[in-house]
Amino acid sequence: MATTQLLNLHNLVQVEIEGDEKFHHDFDYYLGDMISQTRQRASAHPSRDGRRRFLRVVHRPGIVTTNMREVSPGLFISGSAAVDTEYRVRIERSEDGILEIQSPQAPVEWFMWLLQLMILQENASFVHCAGVELDGRALIFPSWGGVGKTAITNSLVRDKHWRLLGDDRVILTADGRCYGFPQAMVIYAYHREVFPELFAQGKGPTAPALANELLTKLAIGVKPILRRMPLLLNWIRRHNPQSVRVRPSDVLGSQSLATCATLDACIWIDRDPTICSPKVVQPDDMLVSRIAGSTLSEYDRHCVGLTPALCGAGIVPFESTFAAWPSVVKSALSGRPTWMVLLPADMPVSQVPLVLTEILRSREVSI
Repeated sequence: MATTQLLNLHNLVQVEIEGDEKFHHDFDYYLGDMISQTRQRASAHPSRDGRRRFLRVVHRPGIVTTNMREVSPGLFISGSAAVDTEYRVRIERSEDGILEIQSPQAPVEWFMWLLQLMILQENASFVHCAGVELDGRALIFPSWGGVGKTAITNSLVRDKHWRLLGDDRVILTADGRCYGFPQAMVIYAYHREVFPELFAQGKGPTAPALANELLTKLAIGVKPILRRMPLLLNWIRRHNPQSVRVRPSDVLGSQSLATCATLDACIWIDRDPTICSPKVVQPDDMLVSRIAGSTLSEYDRHCVGLTPALCGAGIVPFESTFAAWPSVVKSALSGRPTWMVLLPADMPVSQVPLVLTEILRSREVSI
């Protein structure tokens, strides 16, 4: 039986998800506390008057390409609609601006990417970062995956009494507001020292850290094939030996989640294989590009690659999405303290929080 969830993403985008129990369960598994946090603020009847972005996701057993033309391999368009046959997704823009995604399985990759494109139209952007809040002010630590974001948030929340905005993504507006996005945390084998209690309870990933690189390469190779077998793909996601997903509230506590704060400082973190000790440098003129680029890299490459065709089909506006992205980040950082912290490539993630704490104190950032 189909049911509908209404979500209000910080008054930037309203989301409607319609499907059966399994469809909703797959979204819940990926989005974690974001579902419950935004559902609590959802209105009973989301506005569709064009004054607020509206994204609708609908479970459809079959996706057809009748009366559509193929503009590139696996991509069909007609009017303001497109069908991606590889991911089995139909994307359509209505005359009143509602964007709808139809798919037989939870289209998480397309959902997250289109959500980013929609909030860009509201002068906001996701940032791939760790983000925490205390007394209304926020610190964000943008970086690549595997640098130590999860360890940073865990330490600041548990030891310093900050609250979590997100350990992987935070929404940043052009005027410097930071909105929480507490999606499920991805725990890898190298997090054993960060969450010893989780592993002691047998809730951590089963594969050893040494197998991480091999499993990543294997996943990249077989994922396109599994796309055509959604039931098997979802089963593998839930039984992945390389990683597990947990709700932040289950690890850090339900009172540890923050909704909104004002950006206080931005600290870019990176790994440098040529150094033996941490190093703090002033940001270069590519900081905005680094932040936008590392964030873009987190989205599914297939979805990103098809986006120019969506612009050509009149589904996604190019000028207020791609063209607006760097200006949103640049405006948000303007006048606020920013640094770049370089860490040795072999530094264990469990040591990263201590290093960052010392650096923040040396820069007179109250923690």
